[in-house]
Formats: sequence, structure tokens, C-alpha cells
Amino acid sequence: MAAAAAALSPADAEKLSNLKSSSSILYSVFEIRISLFDRIFWCLDRFFTVFSAQSGDLRSDFDSFLLFLFCSEDEKKGFINLVSRYLSGEAQHVEWSKIQTPTDEVVVPYDSLAPVSDDPAEIKKLLDKLVVLKLNGGLGTTMGCTGPKSVIEVRNGLTFLDLIVIQIENLNSKYGSNVPLLLMNSFNTHDDTLKIVEKYSKSSVEIHTFNQSQYPRLVVEDFSPLASKGVTGKDGWYPPGHGDVFPSLKNSGKLDALLSKGKEYVFVANSDNLGAIVDLSILVFFLVDSDF
Repeated sequence: MAAAAAALSPADAEKLSNLKSSSSILYSVFEIRISLFDRIFWCLDRFFTVFSAQSGDLRSDFDSFLLFLFCSEDEKKGFINLVSRYLSGEAQHVEWSKIQTPTDEVVVPYDSLAPVSDDPAEIKKLLDKLVVLKLNGGLGTTMGCTGPKSVIEVRNGLTFLDLIVIQIENLNSKYGSNVPLLLMNSFNTHDDTLKIVEKYSKSSVEIHTFNQSQYPRLVVEDFSPLASKGVTGKDGWYPPGHGDVFPSLKNSGKLDALLSKGKEYVFVANSDNLGAIVDLSILVFFLVDSDF
């Protein structure tokens, strides 16, 4: 994927020149061009070279290294695009003059929503188009938990995840619907979550999981990968936040699978937000009364 070119400041150009002199592998093969792509590719190449030296037999080239780390083509493109936006300044400035208060047509008062039908069959038809997606990539370290935040006990021995499953069970039981639970994990929570959800094998709620993207951490001073500073393992990587939910949902193949089952709408919330539940009035508005 081609990165957008942008002129570097004299300071950045000098920094890049110094960086180039320390990496002979990449620049003996590729023509040096002063562009954003050069900087990104240098960072990646340096990262690969460090791991190549550690592993002994790992080739220090772009594709083989990322494949070794199970990064998909979509993750490669996503990472390069994210760094390109940062380096070009696109992601650093907010044009406040373009931010305006939403109109009444955009923000609909909750009290003005139409009442929900009393017909359970009609509600079932609506719910069968819905998926509940919980963001489950965070660790509960600040709360004294070493695993996923969703397994922290909330009350009466029940965890966040227990209560989420109960909420969906009650909804499905009341209307005879089949609303599934979809968990977006990170590489920090994936393995533990797969073990944890086994306890719900007898639940009536279908539970599916997928992983969000995994990108290398960069050092802000010179944009080199953190691994080049001696950091190894998971500490050299990061999940790129909740905004990654939609590209990861698509890239994982889950989106196509859900669409094939007639699902059209997704309810998204943090796994530790038990107050965020399916509201039938809002669902009816999206499915029936709105122009969305």
C-alpha cells in the first residue's frame, strides 16, 4: 500500500539521515527517498533486523517477519496507515471551527421515540437482526486483576462477563430470540478468554470471539520499534484501541459470517459497562423509524 508522501522538516530530515546511516540492510537494497514511507519502512526494517539477530535463522525482510508474527496483510496496511497519519500531522490537529452542535434531526430526544410493540413475535424479528459486541481487550491491572477486566467479580460472586451473559439470556428467553454475544479480545486477553467462556458451554447464548489488531510500539524520539531498545515479548506490541473494532470485525471474517445469518445491527459497549444494555426503543428506531 502506498503511503502518502509529505515533506520533512530540516530537523526530521537530519534525524532520518542519521537513522539511515545505522541501517545498512534495508538501504543496500532499496533506493533511499526522503519521504514518510522511507521512515516507516526503516522503522519496520530495524524491528525485523533485531529479531533476525536474536532468532539466528529468521530472514530480516518485511513479509517473512510479519508472517512469522502472524500479522495479516490487513494489519500491515493498518499499521502503516496509522503511522503515516501520525507522521504527516493528519491525526494531530483538530479543526475546532468545523465542530458544530448536532441538529435536532441528528440527535433525536429519547422521549420522542415511538413506543415498542406489545407483540413478542414482532420484537423477536427485530432482535434476530441484532448482535451484542463487548470490547474485551483490556486487562484489569488497575483493579488488582491479572487477567481480562471482564472476569472481575462485581457482586454475589458474579463477574462482568457472567452478568452480560445473564442479561442476554433473559432477553432471548423473554422473546424467543437468538441474540449472540461477540467478544473483541486483544492479544493480552485472548487465551484467557477462550478458557473462561468454556463455563458458558451450556448457556443458550451463542458466544463468539475475535482478536483486534496487534501493532508494534514505536519510540517517540526516533520512531524506532520498542523491541530495538531491548524490549521483547508482548511489551513490544499494543492493541490500537476501541476504534479498531470495525476494521477488526471485518478483517476477522466475523462480519461476513454474521451478515450471512441475517444480522444487520451491532450493539457495542465496554465489557465493564453493565449499564449499557439493549434498549428496544432505540432498536426499533434504527430498524423501523429512522432513515439510517
